[in-house]
Amino acid sequence: MLYLVGVGGAGSKIVDSFHRKNVVKKLISRIQTRDQERFAGIAADTSEKIKALSNIPPEHTVMIGKSRVKGHGTGVDVSLGQRIAKEELGLVMNLLRKTVSEKPWAVVIFAGLGGGTGTGAAPLIARKIKDTYRCKTLGVFILPSSGEGRVYQKNAYENLEKVAASVDGSLFFDNNVLTEKGEDILAAHQILNQHIQSFFRLVDEGFLERCFGNWSTAGYCRLDSDHVSVKEVVERILRDHIYLRFNMERIRKMVFIARGDLDALFGHDFAQGWAKNKFGVDLEYQFYGDTGARGVETGLLIVGTKDLNGRFDDIKEVKGAGQASELEALLKDITPIF
Repeated sequence: MLYLVGVGGAGSKIVDSFHRKNVVKKLISRIQTRDQERFAGIAADTSEKIKALSNIPPEHTVMIGKSRVKGHGTGVDVSLGQRIAKEELGLVMNLLRKTVSEKPWAVVIFAGLGGGTGTGAAPLIARKIKDTYRCKTLGVFILPSSGEGRVYQKNAYENLEKVAASVDGSLFFDNNVLTEKGEDILAAHQILNQHIQSFFRLVDEGFLERCFGNWSTAGYCRLDSDHVSVKEVVERILRDHIYLRFNMERIRKMVFIARGDLDALFGHDFAQGWAKNKFGVDLEYQFYGDTGARGVETGLLIVGTKDLNGRFDDIKEVKGAGQASELEALLKDITPIF
């Protein structure tokens, strides 16, 4: 049994868009077994905007923190998001219990980092789900664009480790990669939502297992060519369809996934040798043939992306400078005793 849980504005919109794109039915068919035949998505937020979600059933949503923030959200106040989650965790868990008919084998938690609710509430909800159902948890986390403000960046940086530690494995994506390419913030969110949906259309239980215990990211590319090399596809995904900056020299492995007309792909052994020589890692394969399919959908899971290649260096520098200034001011107030 697989469940999707959206926390905060960004996380709730992702789960809502899964329903709009009809990913639900495709995802069910990829993960179900004789004992696992259902799928459910729920969403929780502190903003009344959750009422405007148009695809997820209203009975699968809950607005928390009404008495504190009156439906206006938590802004960038992470501690407020944490307090609300502690006080009203029962509301979220009751909503999940209503959709749970049997023990889930995994729960996927979606949240944007930087805002108060996604950053503050998601870790508490994730831990409670894990403790309650004794299941694996996968976090899908979106880093904020620099255009969203320094406070969002600071919140994401300071809570990154805590958020990742609350789940068994993490998939990270970064809006900043898209805005640096010229996309506005709204378009970046929409592109990432579509990107995540498209990649999850490829997944099955085996794929999720590969994410546990790691920080990872993923790319997606649909091919219409009749004949293309695996190496070319991997290069294309790395160049154009990976929305996270990280140190390629520190990754642990790559997993290439393909679904559809597998005869369109060639050069499997060559691609593995190329990956080993260029990046020093194994390129593993997970293929799913589909008789009669037109084209092939491909994905690339990159495992071991914890080194974000200086993504938050400017935040670290400002924080370090602030701490140094505070220390200097403190020392000036000390009168020598000798």
